[in-house]
Parts: sequence; structure tokens; C-alpha cells
Amino acid sequence: MHSREKVISLLVQKITALQRPHPVRVAINGRIASGKTTFATELALAIEEHGRPVLHVGVDGFHNPSAVRHRKGRASARGYYEDAYDLAAVRRRLLQPLGLVNESDEASWQVQTGSLDLESDRPLNPEPISVTRDTILIVDGSFLLASVLRDAWDFTVFLDVSRNVATERGAQRDAPRLGSLAIARDLHEKRYQAACDLYFQEIRPDLMAQVVIANDDFLHPKFRDIS
Repeated sequence: MHSREKVISLLVQKITALQRPHPVRVAINGRIASGKTTFATELALAIEEHGRPVLHVGVDGFHNPSAVRHRKGRASARGYYEDAYDLAAVRRRLLQPLGLVNESDEASWQVQTGSLDLESDRPLNPEPISVTRDTILIVDGSFLLASVLRDAWDFTVFLDVSRNVATERGAQRDAPRLGSLAIARDLHEKRYQAACDLYFQEIRPDLMAQVVIANDDFLHPKFRDIS
């Protein structure tokens, strides 16, 4: 078995073994461009293959409007850290409803998976999605262990990727959209990765997560810490 498959397999065992009176809520956290969405997608597929229903949600549907996101300036690292995402909406629409205890065998929980259409910059009020007790929610995002969300998770994973690796991954990914590799690299250095630096200094998510995975080598991730 490939080392990446082994890491995913062990996480599936740990997550599916959790016993909660409500759906299990899992955070996949890490730097911007640390590989969170790819990792979360692979984990979700593996859990489904294990026989459990999964709801995988990225936080991009929970951006703040552009007037809020850019009020400290389009290049501001602190502006991105503090204003990019409506984390209160993540808690209110997605995490808090799933934390309600319902002992009924027929119980179901209603959640909304977004609050803003990023392309049109307009608020969203999507139809609620109904999930059952055995559903596992997987959320991937950059600031998921901030204080407003910290107590709303049942299991937390942090992907530990060096700043340089994350910067280069993000620049390569975003260069076609931004017009050049140099522009993309500069934006990641000064805004996105600098915002992550602030998050790490203030929150220390690598110390809070139940599982820390070194993910610089995409094909060969390694457990750095697991509890």
C-alpha cells in the first residue's frame, strides 16, 4: 500500500470509530495551498468506501462580500486573515446544527453549505441539506481552528507544509488566473502566506489539531503527531 493510502486508511479507522449522538464533524486544516481540498476529497472517498455517508464542504462558499474582504486593502495579509471568510456563518449554518443531540432512530440534521456566491458577490441562502446520524462531515479550509470554530469539531487534522512549498504550489495553481507566475508568487508571499503566518502565531493550529501530517511530499505524507 502506498504511504499516502496508509495515512488515509488510518484516518478512516480513527474517524469512523468515533461515537457521537450527532454527525461527526471533521476539520482538514493547513496553510493555503497545503493540499487540503485534495486530501479531504481522498479522505471522503475512502470513508464512503468504508460504508459511511459523507458530506464534504469547502469554506470557499463562506467568503465575506468583497467590501469586507478588501476593506484593509487588497494586498493586506491581516485583511485576508481576519476578513476573507465568514467563520460565524460556517458555525451557524454548518457546524452548530450538526452538534445538536437527537436520540431518535429517525433523526436527521439540516445544514446549509454556503453563504455567498463568490463570482457574483451576492449572499446565498441555499436549500438545507438533510443528513443522518451516521454521516461524516469533512470541511477543508485555512483558518478552521480559529476561536469561533474551535469547539465545534469532533476531529481535527492539520496538514503541515512549509511556507516555501505552499507558496510555490499556490503560485503554480493561480498563475493562469492571475496572468503570470511572478504575480501569483508575489500575491501568495505577501497576502496569503503572510495571513497564514498570522494565524499560526496567534492560534498555533499545529499544536491544537489531534492529527498533524507532514505534507511537503505530496505522494509520501507522514504522521508528525497523532492522538
